[in-house]
Amino acid sequence: MGNLDFEIIQICYNRVSNHKRMLGHLFSFNRPLAVKILNKLLAYGLDNDYPDLYLTWPRQGELHVKYKQGQRFIDGPPLDRQTAEAVWQRAQHLAGLGRQSASGQFVNEKVKVAAALIKTDREQILRLQISPLSLPLFYLDELGLSPTQLAALSDNLCRPGLIVISSPPGHGKTTTGLACALAGLAEEFNVYTLSQGELPVLAGANQLTLVKTSDWQRSFQAVRHQNPDLILIDQPPRDWSLGDVAALSLSANVILTLTADSQNATWQILNDAGLTQTAAEINFRLFLHERLARRLCSACRFSYNLNQDVFTDLAKNFDMSAADLVGLQLWHAHGCPDCSHQGHRGHIGLFELAAITPEFGRELRLDQNSKLSEISDGSLAEDALFKALAGQVTVEELKRAL
Repeated sequence: MGNLDFEIIQICYNRVSNHKRMLGHLFSFNRPLAVKILNKLLAYGLDNDYPDLYLTWPRQGELHVKYKQGQRFIDGPPLDRQTAEAVWQRAQHLAGLGRQSASGQFVNEKVKVAAALIKTDREQILRLQISPLSLPLFYLDELGLSPTQLAALSDNLCRPGLIVISSPPGHGKTTTGLACALAGLAEEFNVYTLSQGELPVLAGANQLTLVKTSDWQRSFQAVRHQNPDLILIDQPPRDWSLGDVAALSLSANVILTLTADSQNATWQILNDAGLTQTAAEINFRLFLHERLARRLCSACRFSYNLNQDVFTDLAKNFDMSAADLVGLQLWHAHGCPDCSHQGHRGHIGLFELAAITPEFGRELRLDQNSKLSEISDGSLAEDALFKALAGQVTVEELKRAL
């Protein structure tokens, strides 16, 4: 490597000591510097749960590198102009951006990236949305379900019926559905998955990925004729029919994942899919709604006593009185090498579960004003507060996630 390359690396590597963790060791690969730095930036975002990388280039000034998680921006490493231009051009080339296209996507090592470019009066902004190339697999007892929720879900996986799992985009519904499929494989069931996007390989399961959404009906009927014990239907296309799923739920365990912001929004999606028009009896079992929160690092977390400001904030956000909070402690984290000084490692689920009796299932179909919250084991906020008091998440993270 020449002196010029070494000088460029030193500029972007040593300017701020905290940024060493972002760029890591750049000397060991025989690749162009722009390739190495872009790979490091993307890998750092993936490893630290920063799903959005923003490259902002003012008309006058240097490139700004920032990550975004929720409503929070985190500064990335400073890059000199020559390196910044090379990284910018590399990202645009991979995504196929140019005069004819302002958006694109590419796969880069262990991540897939959706890119979008906008030019404003003062700057150009390139957003790189980072996601893992394949979803990790977890068992049910690793997701953060309470003992009661875990028992209810496990029990209902062993019998025919419909289990609906919902969450906003990116909040874990597919991961939970895959954990259910893994539990079915452990029971030596005949397990199928049917999805629009490619799912991780489940050894022992029969997996179908829709090439086109128009293949939905044909693929579903093909699976139905195989007499499955358990089928995971991950985010069916918009024109799917609940009638077919309802009929299958009488003989098989059907796990259905849907994108929705709440339990009631989930119910509205089922209405749009033909709930009230379906003649067949629907064997409802469970409705599970979830959100994801960042898990506190157990190596550097610490507890603290609540002050009056925290009392007021909790009472407002979690519908509790100050008397309920006396003597309770919350948790935070300093940040340490184990968590890359972020204070959190991985995620934990926040769950709201409603077990559906046959009587309530019929009532829901007849009365659209019925609320699933009436029979839930607790709200998302209650489950979230319990995890905050147990030292698993911060209360600030709960407000962001909910």
